[in-house]
Amino acid sequence: MTTAKYIIFFILMVSLPLCYAGDTLSVTFLDVGQGDSCVVRTPGNKTVLIDAGDLASGWNVLRYLNNAGIRKLDALVITHPHADHAGGVFFILRQMDVAAVYDNGCDVDAIDDDFYRSYTRLVRRYVGYKPLAQGRVFAIGGVRFDVLWPPSGDEGCANPGSIVVRLKWGKFACLCMADADVTVERAIMEKYKRLSSDVLKVGHHGGKDTCSADFLKRVEPEIAVMSVNESARPQYPDIQTLARLKASGCRLLRTDTDGIITIEADVEGAMHIKTKKVSIYAEKI
Repeated sequence: MTTAKYIIFFILMVSLPLCYAGDTLSVTFLDVGQGDSCVVRTPGNKTVLIDAGDLASGWNVLRYLNNAGIRKLDALVITHPHADHAGGVFFILRQMDVAAVYDNGCDVDAIDDDFYRSYTRLVRRYVGYKPLAQGRVFAIGGVRFDVLWPPSGDEGCANPGSIVVRLKWGKFACLCMADADVTVERAIMEKYKRLSSDVLKVGHHGGKDTCSADFLKRVEPEIAVMSVNESARPQYPDIQTLARLKASGCRLLRTDTDGIITIEADVEGAMHIKTKKVSIYAEKI
């Protein structure tokens, strides 16, 4: 092969995966029981993990990432330091290359608990750590991340202090509510005019304190995703919350019945849904 042909061949081989990576955004909601974990793979071939499951399922989040060929996280967003969202960070941060770590900046040192003391040592002292607050906007791999809540860490470490983030790429949008409740829904409706999103990750596992009718009307989701454990029934999801979601006309997907949920979207907003029902403790996920 001549030098000129070799150069052309090399350029083509390098550019092909880049072109492919630019075609699709994928958002995968992992089945982590009564917890949360969402893997965002951007068109720019970057990976963002929003929450990491609990101390039991976090190892499986790590295995999922490894099996998917993901060796580096460009960002890890811990929406709030409750164990069902943050427990998995003890696996992730010790065994993966993570460029940036974010949480809500709440005062974990004020909580007298071994979990939070360990969390402080691992997360808050991590070299790439920064707190997030309302109004922060960052872009990773061509995807825009708008932080809609909380105004500051003063909202506390509990559910109402959860980071709410809206992902935007082209005509596609996904609103992730973490464990935010109706009080947070009202606050962000007052603050932001544009909340419409193709996908809504339902807050607080579909509890009775989420998904007000007014909020669903503003967001107008085509798809709602609920991260919930079948053993949590009937408290989660709440029957009235389910009724409001049904009345809104959206399609509901649940990790307890659908398993791992992947939504792929192109820049025009066209979506393709894949589900895979598999135990979080399975050998291969």
